[in-house]
Amino acid sequence: MLLWSTIGSVVGALILYGLGALVGADRSARLAERLPLMSADEVQRSWQAVDRWDRKAVFFGRLVPGVRSFISIPAGARRMPLLLFVVLTSAGSFIWNLVLIGTGYVLGERWSDTAAISHWANIGVLAIGLAGVAWWIKGRITRPSVTS
Repeated sequence: MLLWSTIGSVVGALILYGLGALVGADRSARLAERLPLMSADEVQRSWQAVDRWDRKAVFFGRLVPGVRSFISIPAGARRMPLLLFVVLTSAGSFIWNLVLIGTGYVLGERWSDTAAISHWANIGVLAIGLAGVAWWIKGRITRPSVTS
């Protein structure tokens, strides 16, 4: 299970890496301008973060939900060496999958015992996430428009 889940993660990451290589940083910034609540400047800052952290961004990005997929696009756009990308993605994905599968294994048949705790934890995470999205949207709506 661990092997196949890691292979699946790497294959998905390679597709997004290829998309990043195909589209490139400049075009992705222009495409972002067309998306609601996004700006080319924000995309540029994300590329700069990848430039700054390089290997660490790809490896540790695999361990962060939401970032896991996105990090492949700038890696492809910046033409990170493919073998290096695959090694970092495989290592990060392996750890992520090991934690998920290991947790399932440890819980085993007792997974239903965690339902009450899990229910409230899910509500808490959802509430924090929604508050963050609302704060982010409010910032975009109230931000002064920058004209060139």
